[in-house]
Amino acid sequence: MDLSRTNVVWDFPGFIVFSQLLNTRTWWTEELVNEFLSTPDRFESNPHNASQIMRLYQLDRVRKIEKSLSFKKRCIEINSGIISMEEFRKKSLDLKKQENSENKKRRLQWKRISNSFLNTK
Repeated sequence: MDLSRTNVVWDFPGFIVFSQLLNTRTWWTEELVNEFLSTPDRFESNPHNASQIMRLYQLDRVRKIEKSLSFKKRCIEINSGIISMEEFRKKSLDLKKQENSENKKRRLQWKRISNSFLNTK
């Protein structure tokens, strides 16, 4: 039995992973990460998916940016009209679900088209 992938625990003191940044830090969006953090401070292999690389950012740098006036202004511009972070996350999840649903429909349509094309020969 291969135990190398069970109970994987990873911890990078002083760093935050990109996905954690989006899910746990208030107001961060992918657009803000690209604008203010741009290149990650460190890369690590993902223990849950070997084909993906985790992007890590120094927590001190993230905190410093969060305190800056320019970051706060951009948060307001990007997230204007959003009352709470919970509502923002809910809207984000709803959009992701909608995109996944649309992608699934497209895949099914493509599968039907390709199957009908293959069956006509």
